[in-house]
Amino acid sequence: MTDRWNLEEWRFLLDVIQIAAIVALWAYTVVTRRSQANTKILEEHDGRLDTIEKDLVQIRQRLDDAPSHDDLQRIHDRISDVRKEVADVGKSVSGLTASSEAINRNLGLLNQLLKPEGK
Repeated sequence: MTDRWNLEEWRFLLDVIQIAAIVALWAYTVVTRRSQANTKILEEHDGRLDTIEKDLVQIRQRLDDAPSHDDLQRIHDRISDVRKEVADVGKSVSGLTASSEAINRNLGLLNQLLKPEGK
């Protein structure tokens, strides 16, 4: 009977070891899959971060190339100067228009005076 009892104890011990091994393998599998999933997610995020970094570099470059407040002020001053010059030219042109109209009237009067009345 002691041999049989010994055999059952060994079977029980082997069953416990087998269950422990199965639980250990299950835990290893869960941890490994989580690690693989985390690695995949991190790789995706690295790709996104690379894209964001490239975009940020482009934005910084555009900001560096953009005109400053002083540049915009100088452009505004130049536009104001050109606007004043155009207004002055417009006044000169209107004066020339009035002069050319007066010359046309005078030429018309001269033509009437120089024309014989019968013709």
